[in-house]
Amino acid sequence: MRKLNTIMGLVSTVIIATFIWLIIPESDDAQEEVVIENNDSLQIDEGNTAIEEENGDYYVDDSIYYWDEEIMYWVAEGLFTEPIPNVIDGDFDEISGPTKVDWETLLAIKYRLRYFKSKDIEMFSPVFTDALLALDGKEVIIKGHVIPFDEEGEMLALSATTYSSCYFCGNASPASIISMFMQDTEKEYILDEYRSFKGILKLNHNDPDQFYYVLEDVIQIDG
Repeated sequence: MRKLNTIMGLVSTVIIATFIWLIIPESDDAQEEVVIENNDSLQIDEGNTAIEEENGDYYVDDSIYYWDEEIMYWVAEGLFTEPIPNVIDGDFDEISGPTKVDWETLLAIKYRLRYFKSKDIEMFSPVFTDALLALDGKEVIIKGHVIPFDEEGEMLALSATTYSSCYFCGNASPASIISMFMQDTEKEYILDEYRSFKGILKLNHNDPDQFYYVLEDVIQIDG
């Protein structure tokens, strides 16, 4: 398994979303050591089929990955095909009013290795299911464990697990954390408080300075 470097994009004690994105191999040779399932028929793209975008970003290859909860690492499982099928039951095509979202739905994503020119680095970026794409920009409700995120209180992180078991400690999926921008920035929260929140869900496809999920205009709806 290749060794990884973790890069933090902000100073002081603030934990930032870049922690999730900036997990990269030390060298190009290390890419060959990515965990691959034991399947003789598995197709993995070892060549560079990159198509550079206007901003200079590009996908390194056509391989698709998933997050393995046992080894807490990305595992290549074949070649990317579009669209990614829904793996969670539920029809989100016609949504009206706040939608309750569970962590199982948020965790059901795939990943591709992407080069970001602005940071001159390769990172794993999310590939969302159709069910999640239907929720993009919609009002949702979700429960989770609060992790204070900045000293001003404007933004919090919401985690599927407690802090000791969360992604920051290397014990959970990178899709198990949400950035929350609060309406009430004066309210203080204790680490690991389990609360229910409502806000506008934004899917982060290609910004390495935010988590994969961003909840805006957030209010607490319990307690």
